[in-house]
Amino acid sequence: ILYYSKKMNFRELLREKKLIFFDGAMGTSLQPYLPPGSPPEILNLTSPQRVKEVHLSYLKEGVDVIETNTFGANRIKLDKSGLLSNKLKEINYNGVKIAKEVASSQFVGVSVGPLGSLIQPWGDITVNQALEVFKEQIEIVAEAGADLIVIETMASLKEAKIAAVAARKVCTLPVVCQLTFEEKGKTLFGTDARTAVFALQALDVDCLLYTSDAADELDGV
Repeated sequence: ILYYSKKMNFRELLREKKLIFFDGAMGTSLQPYLPPGSPPEILNLTSPQRVKEVHLSYLKEGVDVIETNTFGANRIKLDKSGLLSNKLKEINYNGVKIAKEVASSQFVGVSVGPLGSLIQPWGDITVNQALEVFKEQIEIVAEAGADLIVIETMASLKEAKIAAVAARKVCTLPVVCQLTFEEKGKTLFGTDARTAVFALQALDVDCLLYTSDAADELDGV
């Protein structure tokens, strides 16, 4: 469900089109081609054609936005998966490059997922550390020629806000943010949908995606 929009290019699409179709799950589609324990992002280096085939399958369905294979391509998550940190730039850059090679009229949205480690006070990662990690990834993909940043599947409003701030610090691309809500309309950390909307609006997020479980609470907002 599209909730909030403004500005130009992808922002123009937000103004002109009532329904905008994004692609589906990249990681799930790539799972059959991965060695046990390997993250999907490694295929940007080892098997770009597989990634390209997933993009093409969604293009055939008529999507407006294809998302890069970069959901877990931040320094913290890559290190936890055993990938060398010096591959971070190459993985992210290739993710954008592969998507751009198959896109025609479609927009290339960079998938930016959670860090994979909790931020203080729930974990050991400081706010400044999280900010720098998000900035690093987003700066790379912006330079690679992405059309928009898609911050997605965030269970924590705090982490989503940090990622949105990072995006605004390093680029001027449109920012889409998607939070995950439980059946009762709250995130895993207890944030209600209304609070999340106003918090992310204040950070100049172009578009907020939310699940149907949160829709009733936002009626009239």
